[in-house]
Amino acid sequence: MARIVIFGDSNEAVFGPPVMAWYVQHAGVPPNEVKFTFQGSSFAQWAPGGSLWPKIASALQAETQAVVIGLGGNMQSSLTAHHKFIKTLVDALAKHAPNARLIWRGPPPATAKKAGINIAPLKEKRLRYRKNKVLKHYLDLLEFKVLKASTLDVHAAPRIYVDVIDMHAGGPAPGAGGTPLQVGTPACLAYEHKVIASGGAELASESPSAGPWKTYVRSKDDMYVHVPVFAAEDLVVNHLAPRKLYTL
Repeated sequence: MARIVIFGDSNEAVFGPPVMAWYVQHAGVPPNEVKFTFQGSSFAQWAPGGSLWPKIASALQAETQAVVIGLGGNMQSSLTAHHKFIKTLVDALAKHAPNARLIWRGPPPATAKKAGINIAPLKEKRLRYRKNKVLKHYLDLLEFKVLKASTLDVHAAPRIYVDVIDMHAGGPAPGAGGTPLQVGTPACLAYEHKVIASGGAELASESPSAGPWKTYVRSKDDMYVHVPVFAAEDLVVNHLAPRKLYTL
């Protein structure tokens, strides 16, 4: 039995540990009552019948108090095809852990590669906005409340979607030359607006928020979207936990 179940794709490798540490240190959950597992993966793999479902199925019980999901970054171009797997997964989690709060962490934005300028191009950033929008839409149908930069307290919500892109400060932007990359500047927000405008009607409902998360400036590797450990810890400890996201 696990009181807390944390699972997801490759980015959960950095988001999962600080979430687990918070439950252990602040909620008094024994480490052996936290199930934590991750793998580069899709919704279908974690849903019942998928290859990764057995990794979490046995941990889900009536006593489980929270299930933290980190999925969505690996959605492919046909985004709407994932709806049935999202619903299947959420329904299964609710069935096997009926008393658990469901916390779904959305995909982080594309920023820059680990070295050099190498700022994420419009296409890469636009795709992250699309994935985030699709997840918000389908999870809204499943009664998830969205936690955004403007959300102060979600302690009463049984199902929560963390809009990580909205929490981000925005950027970095092209044209930085040899100066250190920055996020949250007027140029960064202008670039985010340009990204959204390039998506046409599909992204018309999205908007950059100039959120508080400023430590995620570049990736930990040669991908545009792999969050460094210190930046993930900052988001969890300083920007999500104070909003009572992990309150049991």
